[in-house]
Amino acid sequence: AESEAAVAGAIGRVFARLRAEGVPFDAWQARDLVVPVPAALQRVADVVGAALSNIHRAPGTKDLELALGVSRRRVSSLIGDLASRYGMNGMDWRTMRDRWRVMSSLLAMSHPDARTEDVAAAVGYGSANAFCHAYRQASLPSPGSVRRELDRLR
Repeated sequence: AESEAAVAGAIGRVFARLRAEGVPFDAWQARDLVVPVPAALQRVADVVGAALSNIHRAPGTKDLELALGVSRRRVSSLIGDLASRYGMNGMDWRTMRDRWRVMSSLLAMSHPDARTEDVAAAVGYGSANAFCHAYRQASLPSPGSVRRELDRLR
């Protein structure tokens, strides 16, 4: 498609520029960067993307099962295939979702007026306590501490 060619061309130009600055990337043609995606895997990617785009709804494996029309076991297999092929941030749905929540919430907490309760709801946690627990699990300081530290760095 035209959009694939445009994206590949842009990526090719970025790599060419980085090579010109001394970064040791191989020389690629734009066509080398376009790899056909099997339709079944594209469907999984679309469903995962839609779920992560609606993170405030706290999507779970059941949501993926329903969207894909497959069993829980098959969802796990498909997510693993997707993650392996594209080097995604996590090899299973729960890890991907939870890391997306943390990354999204870190961005949200960078706003000076961010409230823990509001950000927790925006990224799909049932409560501020669950949100704070997720940060502890990720070995991060509390969300409020993150916001204060970012404010200090401004």
